[in-house]
Amino acid sequence: MSVEASAEIACSSEIFEDINNPCRESELTKRYEMLRLNKWPKCLQKIKEKSNKRRGETADEKKEKETVERMIKKVFDKASTDMKKKKELLHTFFKTSDSTKSVNNKKISQCMDMAVQNLQMMILYENCTHYQDINEELGHNEPDYLCELADDCYKQGCLMALHNPPLTLDWNNKEKHYGCPFPPIKLG
Repeated sequence: MSVEASAEIACSSEIFEDINNPCRESELTKRYEMLRLNKWPKCLQKIKEKSNKRRGETADEKKEKETVERMIKKVFDKASTDMKKKKELLHTFFKTSDSTKSVNNKKISQCMDMAVQNLQMMILYENCTHYQDINEELGHNEPDYLCELADDCYKQGCLMALHNPPLTLDWNNKEKHYGCPFPPIKLG
């Protein structure tokens, strides 16, 4: 009974949000805004500090900012693509397990939803250091602010892609960017 109730609640906020779910839409939106409002200004500060060490070359500062903006988009796109692949694998697994009876289709769907939710929880509580680990493998000993930002963006992108329905970013909406590489979340 508890599995059925949990699967029906899912992640969607169409009717209501499960306040016990740390990956509900409002919480993911809040986490995304924290990236945009806290992490991005810190990143800009690091870019400016780096530029000041090189005698204030504004061309380099602008170029690095553009590079970081492209990196952010690539990381969010990679997270979305990776999670689509994981969901397809889960879907394939549950389809091949026993989909011969229509009575089982509802149970299979519920199991699929629970598996996606569990994956989402695993990602939420995991310490994401993929890009930082690559940086260390390359022989860089100090933590790199870009790697930290990339890891945060990847984790957020994964959580948003696993949400039901997936939360996507409106990369084409230039008006609402306000000079920030984090576009608004697409609604609907």
